[in-house]
Amino acid sequence: MPPEKTKTERAKELQKLLLKHNESYYLKENPKVSDAEFDTLMRELEKLEQEYPELSTPDSPARKVGGGIDKKFSSFRHNPPMLSLGNAFNADELRDFDKRVKKELDGETPEYITELKIDGLGINIIYEDGKLVKAATRGDGTTGEDITENIKSIKYVPRKIRWDKNWKRAEVRGEVYMNRPDFAELNRQRIENGETEFANPRNAAAGSVRLLDASVTAARSLRFFAYGLHIFDRSNRPFSEKLFKTQGEILERLTKIKLPVDKNFKKHKDIDSVITEAELWDEKRKKLEYDVDGLVIITDSIKHQNELGSRSKSPRFAIAWKFKAEQAETVVEGITLQVGRTGVITPVANLKPVLLSGSTISRATLHNEDEIANKDIRVSDTVIIEKAGEIIPQVVSVIKEKRRKDAKKFKMPAVCPSCGSALKRKEGEAAWRCLDKSCAAQKRESIIYFASKNGMDIDGLGPALINQMIDKEMIKDVGDIFSLDYGKVAKLEKMGEKSAENLESSIKKSKEAGLQKLLKALGIRHVGERGAVILSRNFQNIVELGKAGAGKLSGIYEIGEAMAKSVASYLSDAENKKLIEKLIKLGVVVESKAESLDAQTLTGKTFVITGTLEGMARNEAKELITRAGGKVSGSISKKTDYLLAGEKGGSKLDKAEKLGVETISKERLLELLGKE
Repeated sequence: MPPEKTKTERAKELQKLLLKHNESYYLKENPKVSDAEFDTLMRELEKLEQEYPELSTPDSPARKVGGGIDKKFSSFRHNPPMLSLGNAFNADELRDFDKRVKKELDGETPEYITELKIDGLGINIIYEDGKLVKAATRGDGTTGEDITENIKSIKYVPRKIRWDKNWKRAEVRGEVYMNRPDFAELNRQRIENGETEFANPRNAAAGSVRLLDASVTAARSLRFFAYGLHIFDRSNRPFSEKLFKTQGEILERLTKIKLPVDKNFKKHKDIDSVITEAELWDEKRKKLEYDVDGLVIITDSIKHQNELGSRSKSPRFAIAWKFKAEQAETVVEGITLQVGRTGVITPVANLKPVLLSGSTISRATLHNEDEIANKDIRVSDTVIIEKAGEIIPQVVSVIKEKRRKDAKKFKMPAVCPSCGSALKRKEGEAAWRCLDKSCAAQKRESIIYFASKNGMDIDGLGPALINQMIDKEMIKDVGDIFSLDYGKVAKLEKMGEKSAENLESSIKKSKEAGLQKLLKALGIRHVGERGAVILSRNFQNIVELGKAGAGKLSGIYEIGEAMAKSVASYLSDAENKKLIEKLIKLGVVVESKAESLDAQTLTGKTFVITGTLEGMARNEAKELITRAGGKVSGSISKKTDYLLAGEKGGSKLDKAEKLGVETISKERLLELLGKE
C-alpha cells in the first residue's frame, strides 16, 4: 500500500488535472484528451475519494458537474439543478446499478427507459405562458450562462409551444447538436476562410451556441432534442408529479407540445433487456447522422425517481452506458516534430492512412518524449489508435508482436527542426523547448494564436491566410497585423476585395478589445484566461503593468510566483517593449476595460464554505470572497478564519466548533464585504 502522502498527492493531482480538462472541454470547446482517458482519470479519483473521504473537497470534480461559467455571459440559476450522469462501461456495471436501485426501492422491480445520449451541449429552455423567455447552458449544474438570443436563432427550437392554462412556467432540458453532414460543410467553409477547423460536431455546436453574435449562431445549422420537462403551476410550485407518472409520459408530452424528441427511446421490463439494447446500439449508432456517445438508462417511474433521489453531482435513478472508443490498427511511418508558440516541441506520429470514426487518419499527437518512452513507440511499429469522442486521434498502444527487429527506440533530436537552435528540457518538465526568440516557427505560431479565438479573435484571419502573409513578408510580428496593405491582401489566394474589406473591419474591431484580451493574445507563459482577468483588474494599462516588478505582482491574490516572474520578464524584454510601443502607435487599446477589484476587505482571510446558501451559489460566494482579497479552502484547519455555512452544513460545523473557527452566515459575509 502506498504511503498516505502519495494518496493525498495523487488525489490533488487528479483534481487539478480533471478541472483543467473540464475547462478545456466545457469553456474552451477544445478537449485535450479523449472521453475514455477522462473517464479513466475520473474513476480513479472517485475510487480514491470513496476509500479515503478526507481527500474529497467541495470543489472536487468527482463531486460537481463539469461545466463552468464564462464571464462574458450573464448567469442563470437552474431550478431544479442540471445534474450529470454516472457512467457504466460494461454489462456487469449496469447490473450493479440495477441492484443498487432495487435495494433502495426495498426490492421493488423497476422498469427502465433507454434514450440515446446525444453528444452535444446540454441546455435549459424556459417557457412562460407558452413563450420562450430564457435559455441557459448547464454551467456548473446550479448556474448556467444566459444564451437566450442564440437559442432563439435555432430553427429547431420553437419560440412558442402548446400550453395548458394551469401552467405558469416550464423548464425544458435538452441537447443542442450538429449533424455530421452540416459539420463537414462548416469545416469546409472554415478551411476556405483560413480558420481553424472544429475538432468534432460537439465542439462545433458548443462553440456556436456560446458566441456573442446570434446571427453567426443562426447560420451554423444547429439542431435540438428535448428530453426533460419540469412544469410549475400558477403559484410557481412544481407541478410535474401531478401530470406524469413515468419518464415515457414526459417524452410523449414533449412531442405533443411541439418540441423535437429523439424517437429512439424504448421501455424495458428489466436490466437484461437494457443490456441487449445497449449492445445493439454500439453498432447501430454508426448509421445515424449525428454523434451519440452512449445510452441513458432512466428508472421509468417518477415515484421511483423521487424515492431514489440524487447525489450532489448525479441522480441515483439514472446512469449512462458509454460506448467503447472506436479504434483502428495502423503503422507509424515516421515521427516529426512541431514547434509551438512558446517553443514547446511536440512529437507527431505520421501514420499509414486508416479510416476511423468516419474520417481518414494520417497523423496522431505523441504529446512528449516521456509519452513515447512509456508506450515504447517506434517508427515502423504497428499501433492501435483511438478517436474517442471524435477528437484528435492518439496512439493507445503498440502491438509489439508485429514489431520489426530493426525498429529503433525514439530519441529526441538535440536541435530545433525550425531554426537549428539547441533544445532544452528543464528539470521537472516533460517538454523540450526551443529557447531562440527569433525561431521562425515560434513567431508563426505566435501570430496565429494572437489572431485566434483564444487571442484577439480576429474573424477571417486564420492560419492559412497568416501563412500566406508571412511567406510574402507582409507580416513579421503581431504588430504588422494592424498596418496591413489591404490592396495587397485582396490579391492573396482565396481573398478578393470584399474579403479584404471584411478582414479590415475585423482587425479594426479587435483594436478595441482592451488589456485583458491583449494579455491573453500575447501568449505570455503562465497567463491564462483567469490570470489576464486578475491583471487587467489590478492595472490600468499595459505600461503600468510593465513597471510592476515580479515582487509586486506576486503579492496580488491569485498571481503565483511563476506567473509574476513570467509577466515581469516578458514586459521587461527589449524586443517585447518595442512590440508594445508599436501596438500603441498603431492604435491598439492597451487600457483595461475590466471592472476594478472590490475593496480588499478580506485580504489575508481564509474561508471554507459548507451547506446550501439561500439565494447564492457557492461559486458566487467564492467569487465575492476572492474579489475582496480572501482565499477559499476546501477543508477546515487552525488557519481557517471563517466557516461560511448554509443549510445542511454537515460535519464541518462540528470541526469548526472544535477548532474555534468562527461560523458565519451569508448575511454576515455581505457585512464583511460592506455590501449590507
